[in-house]
Amino acid sequence: MGKRLRLWQPHLVYSTVERTSDRQFAFKPDHLPENPLLRWDSDPRSLDPSNRLIPKPSIINIIGSSLVRAQENKPVELLWVESNINHIHSGFKVNHQDDLNLLSSFKKHVNALIARFTNKTLERDGHFFNGPFRSAPCLDGPSAEQQFLYAATNVVKDGLVDTVRQSPFFNTYRHFAFGQRLRYWWIEWAEYDLAGGRRNRKIHPKDYLKWGELKLGCLPEWEGHSVHRQQTRYRQQVREIEEDNRERRRDEGRAVVGVSGLYAVDPRDRPASPKPSGGQPLCHASSRETRRAYQELWREFVKEHRKASWDYRCGYYDREFPLGSFRPPITTIYNASSL
Repeated sequence: MGKRLRLWQPHLVYSTVERTSDRQFAFKPDHLPENPLLRWDSDPRSLDPSNRLIPKPSIINIIGSSLVRAQENKPVELLWVESNINHIHSGFKVNHQDDLNLLSSFKKHVNALIARFTNKTLERDGHFFNGPFRSAPCLDGPSAEQQFLYAATNVVKDGLVDTVRQSPFFNTYRHFAFGQRLRYWWIEWAEYDLAGGRRNRKIHPKDYLKWGELKLGCLPEWEGHSVHRQQTRYRQQVREIEEDNRERRRDEGRAVVGVSGLYAVDPRDRPASPKPSGGQPLCHASSRETRRAYQELWREFVKEHRKASWDYRCGYYDREFPLGSFRPPITTIYNASSL
């Protein structure tokens, strides 16, 4: 996102990217599926009751449960969430102008939960996300679909795996391709502490384990189609992208990293020749006319926001900011001698 102003509009799909400080999503060997007791999709309630250990969540479960918990009482419609080795792609929209102010609290809630529990699981500390997220609106259905497929197949494009279904990172392929439910668990530590916590030997953290299901909305381009047709279309488009990338790698003489190679990646390692990050687009659109119209709207928005910001800094705190932006919160500073 950088220092660019954010213009939020209802009903538009926004594509976002958030980068991490290092390669946090490189899985450790204890997440390999050979051990059924430690699988990311296993139900901790099915473990041996005599095992009083606290279930250890995987990175996949941490991301999923954080999204589920942030969805509660937040009218933000998630459309996709896909993770790579050092960044997360997501898409969302808000359907009412009055609910746009909840976007900030939604993102803060999600990121705080992911950062807190991933740091705890990987036994690390410090900053988790590397700066603010980058976002750009998708101005029409085809552009939203293109960004959705780009996020879904990003691990293939980067040469990490050959097919999306092989990805060990958080992804929603089986949900969109076959209708698999996205269920994740977490422990309500606040309730556990209120009940006595470690002082109460009659309770255990696993007694406060909760389950939730991540709900993902439908792309505007897919509205009106049956679920079966949506799944078929998704599988076909993903397969075509996978084949195109496979042919490109063959022509260039490159090979994929593979799942075993990803497990061996050191989270603190850095690539020898990192690729420079590309510029952030102002918007995504399938036609040049739509893009130019949005650019004109953006220029007018920036002009009005600058005027409002100047008036606000001059003390006119009741100044209205342009629609799609938010006025900074008013803070009161007290003199310590007057308290």
